[in-house]
Amino acid sequence: MRDATLITAIDVGTTKVCTIVGSKAGPNRLNILAHSVVPSKGIRKGNVADIASTAAAIRASVEDAERITGIKIRSAYVGVTGAHVSFANLRYEMGWAGARGVITADDLDRAPEQAVSLGAGEGRQVLHAIPMHYSVDRQQGIRDPIGMHTRSLEVETHVVTAGSSYIDKLIEAVESAGIKVDDLVLEPLASSTAVLTPHEKEHGAVLVDIGGGTTDLAMFKRGSLYFTSVIPVG
Repeated sequence: MRDATLITAIDVGTTKVCTIVGSKAGPNRLNILAHSVVPSKGIRKGNVADIASTAAAIRASVEDAERITGIKIRSAYVGVTGAHVSFANLRYEMGWAGARGVITADDLDRAPEQAVSLGAGEGRQVLHAIPMHYSVDRQQGIRDPIGMHTRSLEVETHVVTAGSSYIDKLIEAVESAGIKVDDLVLEPLASSTAVLTPHEKEHGAVLVDIGGGTTDLAMFKRGSLYFTSVIPVG
């Protein structure tokens, strides 16, 4: 049986593949058990160019982490980068909330689902749909409208998409290494979660992650993610 407290993440980069294994130690706390870095093969500018070579590099990195922890790794969260990544900030009305008059947590839970349906275009896959702020009866900039009475509720959502063909090759490479993909995570979003404080995000910050084949950017404004980009230069 899989240990629900264990979390594994894999960063499949242009020059190296990194695997990190952690154990949940309470709310928002993680104990790092092991990490592994091996040379990457089969990746060009953040994109999988050779599935077999990429799978071999992933397998080598995972096996190193397994040797350190003595734990068999069966699944992992996988980072995504590459120039095929793009974003859009979408605003739309949440008519179902206005119809009831009082905004509930269930109403807000439906917002990302709606953004996914609006943001997914042909040949694109939605990686993240992150609400930035809400407008209640045209009053903008509200972060938590739960419990408010309204006739009109709108949400602005940061939607990150990736090229489906690129994602398919990445997943195939990971699964060829014997690892199930728990979920996909945009790499600059993961990096910003690791290194930026809530105070920095509130006052405005840009994270620039310069890798071997790409440069990833994530910009925060008033605590919300407003801009993401991947430049194919490292």
